[in-house]
Amino acid sequence: MNKLSYITLLFLSFISSGYANNFTQVFIEGDDIGQGFLVKRLNLCYFISPLHVIENSVFLTVKGSDELRSLGDGQMLQPFGYDLSVGHVSGSLANQCGVDYNAISVKQSDIEKAKSVIVSTVNSDGLPSNMSATIQETGLIYLTIKPQAKERTFFKGMSGSLVFSGGVPVGMLQSIDNKTGLGKVLRMDRLFETVSPFFSTDGGDTQVNEVAPTKGSNLNFIVTYWNMPPTVSQKSIKLINDGDTSTYYETTLNGDIAEIDFTLSDYNHIEGLKLSLPNDSGIKDIEVLTSKKSEGKRGWISTASSTILPNQSEVVIELGSIKARRLKVKFYSSWNKNGLIKISEATIF
Repeated sequence: MNKLSYITLLFLSFISSGYANNFTQVFIEGDDIGQGFLVKRLNLCYFISPLHVIENSVFLTVKGSDELRSLGDGQMLQPFGYDLSVGHVSGSLANQCGVDYNAISVKQSDIEKAKSVIVSTVNSDGLPSNMSATIQETGLIYLTIKPQAKERTFFKGMSGSLVFSGGVPVGMLQSIDNKTGLGKVLRMDRLFETVSPFFSTDGGDTQVNEVAPTKGSNLNFIVTYWNMPPTVSQKSIKLINDGDTSTYYETTLNGDIAEIDFTLSDYNHIEGLKLSLPNDSGIKDIEVLTSKKSEGKRGWISTASSTILPNQSEVVIELGSIKARRLKVKFYSSWNKNGLIKISEATIF
C-alpha cells in the first residue's frame, strides 16, 4: 500500500469512527441484561433496545459507555415489532445522549455491501468491547453473522449490541442460535423504519416524569444524578421518592463515595433534609452540599455533615434556611463490611 492510499484509508476510517462514536451505547440491567443505544429528540433522551431485554422489568438501570460511565434510569414507553422497544432515560446519562434522532441516516448500500463487521458491546462496568464477525447471509430484514475467531462465541447479554461495518452501524444483534452459534442481526434500515412513527409525530413528545414528585414533603424535587447503581434492579433509585417507607434504594459503596443529587422545582429556601432508613441501613458518615445553580459540576458548598448510628430509622439534618436550587448527599462509609447502604425515603423541607 502506497503512502497516499494509506492516508486516504486512515482519513475514511477517522470519518467513519467519528460517525460511530455519535452513538452512545449502553448496558441495560433489569430482570434481564442486554444492550441498547441512545437517541435525542426535543431535548429528551431515549433508548432503543430489544424488547425481550426489558419487557418484564419494572426498574431499569442504564449505564453509559461515555467517559464518565454515566448512570441513568430507564422507563419503557412503547414496544414495537421485530423485538424492539423505545424507552425514556433520566439521570446524568441523559446529558450524554449523543446523536439526535433526526440526524441519523442509513444507507441500504452500506448494509448490503458489508462483509466483515464489528459487534460492539458495553460491559456491566461501562467499558466497551468489540468482537470481529463475518456476515454469512444478508436478507431483507436480518443479517446472519458468525464470530471470526473460532474460540470466540456470542454470549448472553449481547442482545442489543450494535454491529458496525467500516464504522457505520448496519444492524443490532437481537438473538443467538445456541446450536449453530450464529447471531441474528436486525438491519439498521428496518430498525429505524420500525421505530420512526414514535419519533416522527407526537409519539416522541410523550410526557415523562423523571422521578415522581415527592409525596408529603414541603419541597418537590427530582433525583437528577446518582453514581452508584442499585444492587438489583428492584432496588431502584426511584424508590427513595415513592412515598413508601417499606421500599428502599440499595447500593454498595465498595470503597467509593456514593452521591445523590436532588434538584428542586425552583430556587428556594431549604430548612433541612430528612432521610428515612430501613432496618440495617448501613449508612454511617454523610455530607450534605447545596448549590444555587440548576446544573453543572461547580458551585457546590459543603453545608452539613452527620454520623448515623446503627439501626437509626430516621435522620434529620438542619440546614438553617439556606437558599439553593440543588442538594447533594455524599455517603462516605457504611457500618456493613460489604459496604451495603439502604435509603427508604428522602424529604426536603
